[in-house]
Amino acid sequence: MAADIKEKLLKDIKKTGYPFELTLHNKLIKNDWKVIANAYYIDKDEKKGREIDFIASNHISEYINGELLEIAFYLIIEVKKATDKPWVIFTVKNRDRFSKLLPLKLNYTETVFEIQGQGIYSAFHKNGTKVHDSWGKSFYEGFSGNGGRDDIYKALSGSVKALIHFKETNSYSDFFTERLISYYEPIVVIEGQLFESWLDNNEEIQIKESNYIQTSFNYISPNYYEKESINDHIVHIVRANYLEEFLKQKEKSLKNVFHWISKKEFSEK
Repeated sequence: MAADIKEKLLKDIKKTGYPFELTLHNKLIKNDWKVIANAYYIDKDEKKGREIDFIASNHISEYINGELLEIAFYLIIEVKKATDKPWVIFTVKNRDRFSKLLPLKLNYTETVFEIQGQGIYSAFHKNGTKVHDSWGKSFYEGFSGNGGRDDIYKALSGSVKALIHFKETNSYSDFFTERLISYYEPIVVIEGQLFESWLDNNEEIQIKESNYIQTSFNYISPNYYEKESINDHIVHIVRANYLEEFLKQKEKSLKNVFHWISKKEFSEK
């Protein structure tokens, strides 16, 4: 009897997203990211606590001229199972140069630096995450009937709302560091297929499978608008099989930003 229950439970568990979450947790740890699983944040629209799957962090710190410089990089990660309904992201060419700068500007906090905010912003712009020439503007879940999109919308909004919560509360930062930058990016990792769709020069719809698509999330709420609008964020949508490559890119970017800031911050000392 116990063996039968065990077998039934295993089959039932495999239908859920929990094995996928455990696999991602192990993958993050394996790649030297610190992980907080199932962290709670306050959804200001619904006035209640919600759960984000992972807060993954990577830190670089170094004493320079006797002073500690630290950059803490946080990935706010929502996980979704999409094996039955592949995600389709409709992309457009990003021709507005200024809009390509906005997402990075919104997502960091800092203590007192001599190079000040514009210098730090420049460091991320020159060395940090590059915004793609095309980005997602709309989306739907394939084979869902009548263009269903609820899971994608919930994933995007949840990752950004969680980002704003942790940025505002700065719960995991070391305030004893003399110079600290806490930088945040939202990411959705999916188990399943991901497709990009766009109009070609002849106005014909095209589609291709993709491992990674940047998606603009344009959502405005009065509950967030006073302090910070949550529109104009770029959310990374990444397939699980591409996650390790994505993490390597982030680590390289973080090191480049740290080197640039340390050189500028202490160049005149």
